Amino acid sequence: MWQNITILNCTEALNDSQCIFNNGTTEPDKRGVTNVFIYLMWMVGFTSITINSIFIVAVFRTGILEEPSHKLLGNLASSDCMIGAYLVLFYPAQVLILPSKPYCLFTLYYINTVATESMISMMLINFDRYIGVTRPLRYYQIVTPKRIKIAVVVSWSLSLLLCTSVFINNRWTPEKACFYEVIAGQGAVLYSTIIITSDIVILVLVYAYMTYVARTHQARMMQRDANLEGYKSTLREMRKQLKLMKTFGIVVGTFVACYVPFYLILVLESAGIYIPEVFWSIAYLTSFSNSYMNNIVYAWKDMTVRKALKKVLCSGC
Repeated sequence: MWQNITILNCTEALNDSQCIFNNGTTEPDKRGVTNVFIYLMWMVGFTSITINSIFIVAVFRTGILEEPSHKLLGNLASSDCMIGAYLVLFYPAQVLILPSKPYCLFTLYYINTVATESMISMMLINFDRYIGVTRPLRYYQIVTPKRIKIAVVVSWSLSLLLCTSVFINNRWTPEKACFYEVIAGQGAVLYSTIIITSDIVILVLVYAYMTYVARTHQARMMQRDANLEGYKSTLREMRKQLKLMKTFGIVVGTFVACYVPFYLILVLESAGIYIPEVFWSIAYLTSFSNSYMNNIVYAWKDMTVRKALKKVLCSGC
């Protein structure tokens, strides 16, 4: 399996993805380390930095996105922006050379931390939507700015702590390529895959339950007398939360579509099944592309987000 292959020499890697491996033979690098692939990854990183930076400014500087859920979106955009920074600043050198141990472990710790935070942020937004749908009238009493700040601090602390395993249990040697699946080992890869799969399952199940609850509440509201006191305000809040829930449903679907191919290929490769280079390249590109797709979805579906983004982009108009 390629996770255990030790690279002895990669000559002119930018122009030729052929490497000499420890078995003395030459074969293509299955991670797609080619000229085109490096440029594509760099473009994904640059796009992620640009889009997420604009979104962060829109959340924290325009005064339009004041909802608690918007602050969670700002935190998600921050972690995704840092993923883009990794692709631009660290990834090219990481795949084209055999970096020193401190550099290799730092980059692996960095990308695993921000990727973990991105996924935890998705979970926080999911539960925020759950509260909004199941308790629309008490939402602002439960989800307060203070609790949002505490949740963000706890999520980053957890991400920083969980990813320290890169420093503790690593298999780095000067001859090995600096990739998580190579340095961390097969056990760590399978463990990470199980964690990610669990996150995806939880996201989908919670969203499915939210849909069921929302439809039930909506049916009950329709049976009530429209003239009852508080009916209109309750219905208005319910519709608002339903709209946000539907938008987040598209975000969840995009997340699953981007990450499932990569982890499916990772599991198959760990089981000894050969995966062609082109599929590895596509899987890497789609998984990292998710770092900017969330903001595109919200800009497409949320009128308030579009208004804030227009204010940022047309500030000098």
